[in-house]
Amino acid sequence: MPQAVIAGITSGIGLAIAEHLVDQGWSVMGTSRRDLPESLANRGVGLVACDFQSADSVDEAVRDLLAATPTWDALIVAPGTMNPVGMFPDVDIEEWSRSFDINLVHQLRFVHRLLGHANSGSSTTPTCVFFAGGGTNSAPVAFSSYVLSKVALIKATELLDAEIPDIAFTIVG
Repeated sequence: MPQAVIAGITSGIGLAIAEHLVDQGWSVMGTSRRDLPESLANRGVGLVACDFQSADSVDEAVRDLLAATPTWDALIVAPGTMNPVGMFPDVDIEEWSRSFDINLVHQLRFVHRLLGHANSGSSTTPTCVFFAGGGTNSAPVAFSSYVLSKVALIKATELLDAEIPDIAFTIVG
């Protein structure tokens, strides 16, 4: 049975992907700051607590994920925040920096920690999917941290795909 790990599994894109994969017969584990919705909990989906604001939380979540499932076939990375919303000179720079961590740095930390655990024995290539979000081809005002982090994530995805031929990296936006 193929194994998916979904960061940000309890809402939005992560939740929809989890429900779809379970319907297709996948085993699914996920991370979130919230409780698992009944639609997943009643179907055998596992959950590990993780707050992408914290490097320590990401590292602990990876340890817990690997204890529950030592390999993965699909790694879906869906946490994110659009905050802070506001003109760059007016936003709290600490909140701006936390947004960058959530939308880029700690997502890459999560993937880095799991790279050696891709299921190389599978008949399909392990796949890692990120999400780019809006504004990457324009300059929407009041979303500087979100847009900059997502532009950097696009380039990071291209680099990972070029550097690591045994895993397919893609970004949806």
